[in-house]
Amino acid sequence: MIRKFHKAAAGGLVVHGYTWSTNSRFFMLTLASAGLFVLVDGFWPRLFVAIVLSISCGFVGVPLLQAILGLPKLVKQYLTVSRALPASSSVLLQECHDLAIAMKAPLRGRPPVKVAAGWRNACARNASIVVGQPIAEEFDTHARSGVLAHEVAHIGAQRSSKQLLVCVPACLLLAQFVSSAGLPWVVNVLVVFSGMALTMSAASWACEFDADAKAARCVGTDAVSLALKALCGDGGKAYRLDTWSHPSCARRIARLRELES
Repeated sequence: MIRKFHKAAAGGLVVHGYTWSTNSRFFMLTLASAGLFVLVDGFWPRLFVAIVLSISCGFVGVPLLQAILGLPKLVKQYLTVSRALPASSSVLLQECHDLAIAMKAPLRGRPPVKVAAGWRNACARNASIVVGQPIAEEFDTHARSGVLAHEVAHIGAQRSSKQLLVCVPACLLLAQFVSSAGLPWVVNVLVVFSGMALTMSAASWACEFDADAKAARCVGTDAVSLALKALCGDGGKAYRLDTWSHPSCARRIARLRELES
């Protein structure tokens, strides 16, 4: 019981990794408390609702805190990707070209494929694929195809545009709700930013699952699963760690197996 509470505590969520379901429940409790605070009359009922609202707001702040704690890592990754050089391997270029044709997602970036030194990951950026040097040089063809197919799927799906279409209307509605509730501005800011974080996280997770599924249809479930295990390890802490932007590799592989069955 104590262990479960510790994992649900604000600090525990940051230490143990992102827990979207717990954060979303406290966020819904915050919205319900805000609505009740406006509707109920009387000192004692309002005091009780205010206490619940204060507690839930503390937990709702977790996504915002996680985003702040993760900012240095994002900046480091951005700088690493920015320094990526055009790929020189004819094998890597041909693999990306073939996948782009097969998945009907042309690589319009110039250059279409880049390699980032010392980075064990990959991303789609400006209609180009950026691949970490370890993936380009150390992964076998099977695992590498899973990584590349996932990134090509992101390019074909126009991930950023879809996330904006989901997040902007949701955040505008949320801002309209909290502004009409008559709550302290600190609570308003916390609720809006936390709601934005949860919405963007949900959209990002959906995009990752979708890219995995499309990649699996092209190169096979085994190739994508092998790629995820090669990136995260097989069974370690990183393998089961959810983040704000990505579900854990374990969760993604389980989802692929469900789709395959």
